[in-house]
Amino acid sequence: DGQMTDPDALEADVKRAMIRHADEAVVMLDHSKLNVHGLHVVDHVSAITQVLVAGAAPADLKTLRAAGVRVRDAGARV
Repeated sequence: DGQMTDPDALEADVKRAMIRHADEAVVMLDHSKLNVHGLHVVDHVSAITQVLVAGAAPADLKTLRAAGVRVRDAGARV
């Protein structure tokens, strides 16, 4: 559904404020954060400028890309 969520109401409020006050909103996450729904909405993914993600399958990034978010692979390089 394109909504970013958090299980904690206060953390959701803080994240929402950071996104709205940022010139560029960048989120860093790993694959375990995708397709997980918390109780409190932070914002829609379209509020994010860029996502740095590690370990995600291309299909899991479809919603982000459809919303116009730049997605970069931050996977470990060895």
